[in-house]
Amino acid sequence: HGGILARRELAEDMAVLAESGMEPIDLVVVNLYPFEQTVAKPGVTWEEAIEQIDIGGPAMVRAAAKNHAHVAVVVDPADYAGVIAEVRAGGSISAATRRSLAARAFARIADYDALIATWFAAAETAETEPTGAATLPATLHLSLVKQQPLRYGENPHQAGARYLAVGQRSWWDAATQHGGKELS
Repeated sequence: HGGILARRELAEDMAVLAESGMEPIDLVVVNLYPFEQTVAKPGVTWEEAIEQIDIGGPAMVRAAAKNHAHVAVVVDPADYAGVIAEVRAGGSISAATRRSLAARAFARIADYDALIATWFAAAETAETEPTGAATLPATLHLSLVKQQPLRYGENPHQAGARYLAVGQRSWWDAATQHGGKELS
């Protein structure tokens, strides 16, 4: 983590790197363990699910995103082409791109942690609630992604959007609007 967290403008950070024989790291690319896909499989065991909780990846992502002034962090393969193109064009990744990538990285880690916390809460609730009882988890961890902007919110002067829980699918996403005004 020293090469990721080193602040290039601080002589003491750079001295520690030199003394330790470390080089500064400019780019961190992490594909997290597929926890969500694993727990979605029918019959997945507790042990299989636990093994798919990434520890090192999120730690590196957080470190790189924290030091986005110097380090670019990529957590989505959809960003690879843009990052490669920027490096090829200018030899480095701009501060604006590093900041944008950091924001996406923190959001990805928040989503990942919410999925894991939700899975644990559901498992705990299933173990403690009587069979047939309404099983509502003790805690709820939401991570939502905007699916569609709306013409307006509750009132015409308000913004609105339709959101969906990360990792979920909705019949609404497959619907086709054949006529009328856009949704509000």
